[in-house]
Amino acid sequence: MAKLIEQIPENQIILTQKGAKIQKTNAMAEEIAKRSLEAEILYAESKMPTSRNQIGGIEIVDRATPRKIPVSPQLRFILVIAGITGLILS
Repeated sequence: MAKLIEQIPENQIILTQKGAKIQKTNAMAEEIAKRSLEAEILYAESKMPTSRNQIGGIEIVDRATPRKIPVSPQLRFILVIAGITGLILS
């Protein structure tokens, strides 16, 4: 009988831990269900036909076009600025 009484606090700790784990699991399941519903709504909105230029609920104002002349770093300008900065700081 004394052995059973000693085990009661230990069993209570285990029960409390299991209860906390169940609560965390339920909260996580609710969050997953909420995000799943949000994703379904966004997917449904993205499939709706619109008169505007929209893709996935995002309106595209201008299409991207590459430049005709490639852009490269201005090495001379960078070297001049670095040299002037080096002279000032030294």
